[in-house]
Amino acid sequence: MMTDQETVQRSAALGKISPTYGYYRQPNGWVKPAVVTELEELGYRREGWMPLPQYGRFDMGTGYAADHPLELLFINGGAKELCEEQIRQQGLYMNPPLLPSCRQALTQIHRRHIPACWVGAQKTVFPQVATMTGLGPFPCRFCGVAKPTVQARNQHEGVVHKEEKSDIRTGETLADGLIRGLRPGVPAPSADVNAALLKRIEELEAQMAAKVAQKGPTSPKVVASLARARAARAAKKASPVTLSAPQ
Repeated sequence: MMTDQETVQRSAALGKISPTYGYYRQPNGWVKPAVVTELEELGYRREGWMPLPQYGRFDMGTGYAADHPLELLFINGGAKELCEEQIRQQGLYMNPPLLPSCRQALTQIHRRHIPACWVGAQKTVFPQVATMTGLGPFPCRFCGVAKPTVQARNQHEGVVHKEEKSDIRTGETLADGLIRGLRPGVPAPSADVNAALLKRIEELEAQMAAKVAQKGPTSPKVVASLARARAARAAKKASPVTLSAPQ
């Protein structure tokens, strides 16, 4: 009896199906799926891509295939082909893909995996991870979502938590300004400047309270920054230093 993969290959030879996607190794070491017809392969070779035909062909005609482009590579033992940087950047060391036990390529014969395909499914094993260093996860400092690299975490925070990061910078700046004013030998700010700083702190506190009411607890870093500012404000009020008159 032929295996499922042999059935696919025989059907393809008979012209019943023609999977057009396979795998290449790019010059930077990353493995990518792409069209493997003769004309396309020739073009990719000219760009320095190396075909990896030993890992089979598949169709990219479904959303599942697009979301799991390396599945057939892993099913056929190609996890070892990935460079460490790809494993790191794509977070594969954090969440190794689960491989269907049917071990079938996505083609016209097997367009999708059914529940039976997942009985006894196992996670992909990347032998490279054993010697990799500096691995995460790196949780977001606002919402806690895990990211595979520091760069990915910073990008997430800069896009999703742009407003919170702005609040942190403002709170830290205000706190530093007030704390500097308490140091010996440092002239106290004018009454107008001090009043403006304290007013801004109160505005940020009000904004934070509104966010908590609408969205739940805000970032610990925002709370910590404003806490520093509040402490500096309290110390300033208790300080015997006389503020200079407005200029």
